[in-house]
Amino acid sequence: MLKFNPDLIEDLARRRVVLFLGAGVSASAATISGDRIKQWECFLRSLLEKVPDRTLRELATNFIAQKDFLMACQIMRELLEDDSHWEEELRKEFAKVGVSSDLHKAIVSLDQRIIVTTNFDKILETVWHDCKPTATHYPTIIQSLDDDVFKIFRNELYYIIKLHGSIDEPKSMIFSKSDYNKNAYGNWAYTKFIEILLVTHTFLFIGFSMNDPAISHLVEMHAQLLPKSRPHYIFLPGEMPEKYIDIMKRLRRLFVLPYSTDNNHAALIELIKELADKAQARRRAILGEELRLLTK
Repeated sequence: MLKFNPDLIEDLARRRVVLFLGAGVSASAATISGDRIKQWECFLRSLLEKVPDRTLRELATNFIAQKDFLMACQIMRELLEDDSHWEEELRKEFAKVGVSSDLHKAIVSLDQRIIVTTNFDKILETVWHDCKPTATHYPTIIQSLDDDVFKIFRNELYYIIKLHGSIDEPKSMIFSKSDYNKNAYGNWAYTKFIEILLVTHTFLFIGFSMNDPAISHLVEMHAQLLPKSRPHYIFLPGEMPEKYIDIMKRLRRLFVLPYSTDNNHAALIELIKELADKAQARRRAILGEELRLLTK
């Protein structure tokens, strides 16, 4: 049985956890049209047949096989942009209306103030009310990072940070090699925002593989600069070798929370529900302690 670090429970209870959601979360939800939003690799492969130049198509195929999705995306984007098809393809896939999944509901039940996602789709914000029926307000959506994003550290509102942009604004999306160079590596607000969050909050990565070059670099730099800082956490599917778990701790200050992939990742949902229950119980205990101090 997986045992959760008491510090993680404490931070969840005090809403000091950043829920960092990757493509695996969006993939858990069906769409109204009956399919699921494609993850990065599947989306790029679906576009290969639209690349007219055979040599470039083969080159993009090789980059996909090597998991260099940024360069593959760069090639296809430039070719499709010439025919004004790029944004059309993006909207066709990532603007689909989704139905809240059990995973979405479990994540929202953690009741954290800040959700960060690299997903472009709108499933999370559109299913918010389904997942949180007692909420009186929708969270504030931030679709690009500039100096205005730092206001979240000065209030207690709920936020969904679309770290890599949103399908509402295709030009804001960080998807290709040039996007990363300009809007991630070359954006001081992007770097500083993540750095501050890593220091002030505990990250819980869900449905995220750590293959994103910008995020993995910032997490590793944080771990190197502050090796004694509080750890962050990541749910990963399947059995994890102890050596890999140890490397993640030393290199990234990331504690791996492994879970079984059986029954369509059902164990992940149950683990998140367990975390939510423990956090809620601790939150009630904190409130009781504060009331006792006030009545002394």
